[in-house]
Amino acid sequence: MSLRWVIVICFLLIGISFNGCYDPYAPPSVSGSSNYLVVSGFLNAGDGSCTITLSRSQLLSATVSPAAVSDASVFIEDQNGNSSVLSMQGNGIYANQNLTLNNQLTYRLYILSSDGDTYYSDYVPINQAPAIDTVGFNLNQSGASQPEVNVYVSSHGDLTQSHYYLWNYAETWQYSAPFANDLKYENGQVVTNFDSTYYCWSTSNSTSILIASSTQASQNVISHFSLTSIPLNSLKLYQGYSILVTELALTKDAFEFWQQLEATTENLGTIFGPLPSQFTGNIHSTTNPSEPVFGYFMASSVSQKRIFIKPGDVPFPSGGFASDENCQLSMLPANQVSTLGKTEVLVSSYGVGPTGYYTTSYTCVDCRLKGGTNIKPSFWY
Repeated sequence: MSLRWVIVICFLLIGISFNGCYDPYAPPSVSGSSNYLVVSGFLNAGDGSCTITLSRSQLLSATVSPAAVSDASVFIEDQNGNSSVLSMQGNGIYANQNLTLNNQLTYRLYILSSDGDTYYSDYVPINQAPAIDTVGFNLNQSGASQPEVNVYVSSHGDLTQSHYYLWNYAETWQYSAPFANDLKYENGQVVTNFDSTYYCWSTSNSTSILIASSTQASQNVISHFSLTSIPLNSLKLYQGYSILVTELALTKDAFEFWQQLEATTENLGTIFGPLPSQFTGNIHSTTNPSEPVFGYFMASSVSQKRIFIKPGDVPFPSGGFASDENCQLSMLPANQVSTLGKTEVLVSSYGVGPTGYYTTSYTCVDCRLKGGTNIKPSFWY
């Protein structure tokens, strides 16, 4: 999960209601402005980079994406007054990949809007994330109609390091189209098709808030913290799955911010959950001190670990893997190949000569239509 998740604070600007005897609750902010600055990102002391995304909050009832803020000036400043600019990358993203940082100094974020409004974060220290001990998985067969593969992380630091942890992950899996079109009809001839769209790889980032604290333990240890669960019959596990886990170290204040955000966003709307509230982080408007600014700026080194779950590492699911495909082959005589429809493709030949070809729809041979890419990732086995 990237720190862009703070954008979900826009949920706090809406009212909720319960059916039955519960009266609807509408906070005052519902009728007020929802055009507040939302700041997402952090200072990566591991590689000296920083990426910040600026947008505007909106009501949950809005039907368009949050408006990006692409005309601001964004800087990183240290406690001695030295500053580095973050260049605008487009769509409200500002970045600098070549920062020179000193782990003994504190840093803050400075934003200057095109209207001349200024925003500063509090100065924050650079936390050192300990190395991840283990990213592992186990099979959970209890409590669910379909067994699940649970992916977990374990980590530890010494007693002088931060006891507060945040993780995000990127999961990548291989999949394929129902059929491979090894042939194509081109310039009046059937020739070999070398442009393979049979195998693809799809990547998805975490969306949950994944935090933990070791403050209640005698040692600074986090053991078997659950990151995600994958149904055993998910196509993610069919041809190969990989997960890259990223760990950050938090200050106590940052942990409490994420903890409050987690409690509010993940329980909002439940009968016994927290009521909607407006809480902000450590970023403030100096032009208009009463203006809410949503987000939390922090600095940390980063630890990462990747694992693979290959076919055979987990049991084959009873009933096979889930699929929503509805693809079929048709037979086309060789002397009618010129009548091939625009949405049809050749799959393979049959008979001696050949006497004909198997065909199917284009959507059944191009795995990219499922959202992935047919370019094999450099880290793939």
